[in-house]
Amino acid sequence: MGVEIHMRRLIVCALSLLLVACGYQLRGTAEWPDSLARIQLSGAGLTPEFERHLVPALRRAGARLVDDSAAATATLEIVGVDEGRDLLALGVGSTVRDFQLAVSIDFRLHEKAETASPRGGRVSAQRGIQTSATNVTAALAEARRVQGELRDEAIAALVRRLVAGR
Repeated sequence: MGVEIHMRRLIVCALSLLLVACGYQLRGTAEWPDSLARIQLSGAGLTPEFERHLVPALRRAGARLVDDSAAATATLEIVGVDEGRDLLALGVGSTVRDFQLAVSIDFRLHEKAETASPRGGRVSAQRGIQTSATNVTAALAEARRVQGELRDEAIAALVRRLVAGR
């Protein structure tokens, strides 16, 4: 039994050395860019409800939000937020059986750096939902829950895009 344990340890050490030798390293968290250190939020899509979810995500990533445009190093313009539902399948009696929920965020980033040009794009998240014709209340509650999860996923994708600089 003792030899077996030593062999396992030896194998684990050998595999660890192989991973280190080939340059493998665990992925760390990316740093919030200095060009976005002090960011101001604006845009027609920036509703109080959406802002309530966006602001904490930006702060967790390392952004410092400012209200004064003179103090901002960049402005994140939320052009629009679209939370949609698309019908996928009908059940008996033309009741909705399956549908797809989606959240899309259109944005533009205006950096104050002299060489920076505005960049933007769209991030989105989507998921299909199956409903039950017998329990409509539960189906609606599930759709609201999933819609909230999709909004959070889209916000996380937006933050990742800002950090990546693309």
